[in-house]
Amino acid sequence: MFRAFLEEIRKHRLGGYHLQVAKYAHSSIAEWFAAHNWKPSQEYSDFMIQIGAGTYFGGAFVVYPLLHDQLPSTETVSSRMASLGEKDFFAIGYDGTTEGCYCLPKDGQSKLYWYSWESHLAKPLASDFAEWVERQPAELFQPKVYSAYKPVANLDGVCDIINARDAFKIRLLNYAKDLVRPPGKQGDQLPRYNRIELGITKKRRVDLKFLTVKIKRNGSAVNNDNVEYVSLDVGDLPVSTETVITCYAFDPFNLPFAAIEVEFNPVIDMGSKMRSRYKEISEFL
Repeated sequence: MFRAFLEEIRKHRLGGYHLQVAKYAHSSIAEWFAAHNWKPSQEYSDFMIQIGAGTYFGGAFVVYPLLHDQLPSTETVSSRMASLGEKDFFAIGYDGTTEGCYCLPKDGQSKLYWYSWESHLAKPLASDFAEWVERQPAELFQPKVYSAYKPVANLDGVCDIINARDAFKIRLLNYAKDLVRPPGKQGDQLPRYNRIELGITKKRRVDLKFLTVKIKRNGSAVNNDNVEYVSLDVGDLPVSTETVITCYAFDPFNLPFAAIEVEFNPVIDMGSKMRSRYKEISEFL
């Protein structure tokens, strides 16, 4: 039933890009749901038997285990939904953000819903769970993200980029807490970017087109996880003169925060999966 998804897992297993946590026997699923007086769809049961709970596409698609001591589970997240008044659905996973979770009706229907933690509402997302799952490999696989899970192809090239990054100095000049739609994304459904002004000085002549910086939103509920990366176009910057650049940082969590901090270190941690966020080294990964 899930040929495309299974093939995707087979092709891109390196480094935990697809990390399967638990598979279940049919009897275990039936017993667990019977104890809760819920009914899972046949498609969902088949998915948990064939593929199982796990973190897929580097965290862009997470399927909850039914019950777990340390990880978010269908048990714990469904209980949270029920405490907020939603009693018709059970949670099955989420998209790696804190905005909501995927859920299915407790009466056994295969129609997929998205539950929002902000609105406390479950809205239809897909008419058929299995068909939706089979679309995920084409929609979610990103070679750039997967490159962070593979061995580095050209470490010397990366070292050259790090040396070039050392030629830049960056100052945070200003930012706005209100989320906006940046140029080119005026048609987005919701404003999800912070507008930030940076002062950038190129201290010596180097051949570097892009420069990636880390944007940290301090004081939010997710603490150090509230980080985004922005790649700036620095190819035409003059030497020894500060240039003001306006950039827009996507907010993946949409949570209140105290302040924005810009962190710039010329050295790129090649042991971190976040190395794929540095546009200037993409050709060497």
